[in-house]
Amino acid sequence: MVPSDFLNYMVENKLGGRPLEAFCEVVPSVYEGYGLEIGGPSGIFKSKAPLPIYALARRIDIVDYASNTIWSSRRPKYPIFGSDRPLVNFIISDATNLASIPDLTYDFVACSHVLEHIANPIKALFEWKRVLKKHGVLILVVPDKSCTFDHLRPVTSFEHIVNDFLCNIAEDDLTHLKEVLSLHDFDYDPCAIDRDQLQLRCKNNFKYRAMRHHVFNSDLLERALRYTGFEVLARDYCPPFHLVSIASKA
Repeated sequence: MVPSDFLNYMVENKLGGRPLEAFCEVVPSVYEGYGLEIGGPSGIFKSKAPLPIYALARRIDIVDYASNTIWSSRRPKYPIFGSDRPLVNFIISDATNLASIPDLTYDFVACSHVLEHIANPIKALFEWKRVLKKHGVLILVVPDKSCTFDHLRPVTSFEHIVNDFLCNIAEDDLTHLKEVLSLHDFDYDPCAIDRDQLQLRCKNNFKYRAMRHHVFNSDLLERALRYTGFEVLARDYCPPFHLVSIASKA
């Protein structure tokens, strides 16, 4: 374990700000650890952000479904670490199939605002658990729908995402297309796209991966984590729209 006085030192001298209370649960795994980020880099993980894993990790690999995506221009530029840190290893792979990564590889897996874009989130969680070392941690962030363009949509039922897993739903699934198109609140959409653009993007979601298949709250996230064999260590909220869960692989 990392002693509390060392954590205070990191906060005062390295991070430049106090992280979320839940972050203390993962410092022992993140500090000088080897991690995997799904779909990054992400602003919430930078040095002065609420979950500052970039400042503490020894190395972080990044996995994404393609080398160029609609998100690329909005993500932080490489390298994500300082000049004394190695560049990341960029892995092209679906988040539900990390076949190129051996079991028990990483000390931690981090994921911000990606799980809701995955058609089969339970399958993804099982895969992320597989590549974690024993007692490795998952740092998971999903949007709080109440402050996003999904605020009119219902929270997805736990039974639904389990059924998606049991039926081995693939990433080209469009089950939620009608709901997304009918309940999307354009006044809350920072991308300022119009309805025709949204429809085109969603109908071609396997290419763009921008559609939010599922709507999570903290309870659904916890049930999904427990179903996949994680122990939930902490839940937190980072305004205005980040729901944070920290979980451990048994």
